[in-house]
Amino acid sequence: MQAATEIITTRVHWTLIGDNKEMFRWSKNFIRSFQCFHSSVCGRSEIKPFKITRIYANEDGSTKFGTFTVSMKGSGDIGYLSKLVNATGVMFRLTPSDYHYSWHHAPRRQFIVNLDADVEVEVSSGEKRVIKQGEVFFVEDVTGKGHYSKSVAQQARHSLFIPVSDDFKAEDID
Repeated sequence: MQAATEIITTRVHWTLIGDNKEMFRWSKNFIRSFQCFHSSVCGRSEIKPFKITRIYANEDGSTKFGTFTVSMKGSGDIGYLSKLVNATGVMFRLTPSDYHYSWHHAPRRQFIVNLDADVEVEVSSGEKRVIKQGEVFFVEDVTGKGHYSKSVAQQARHSLFIPVSDDFKAEDID
């Protein structure tokens, strides 16, 4: 499993990044965050599902945090995989170190993957959470009061936006 991970990491490095060593480090951290499903990688014997933080709007328009899990099934030598999620594309983003984005809606329902830095997100109840480097979260507050987000520790942040198809339902991958 570890050898396969190194091959995947190298392919991500050369395919997406070229010879940028800093981005390679981010790619490696991103991949490492998804590896802990098999005992040969993390010293665990159980399959650990992904836990995804969700930001959504209630019927009254208030925004909330939630969580959903992504179940995994054994796929032989390559480890464990989830069901395929239909995505409509991928966007690459660089957020400046002084990022403070006032209340806003998600532009579309999408997964966001933090590659190299944390982001603090606040919902309308006043609850705040820090989404860490390497973590995945799902925004779907396309209506309602929206959310506020800002950089943590004045760090620039590279992230991936992965918009989902209109028929995506989190419970379909649980």
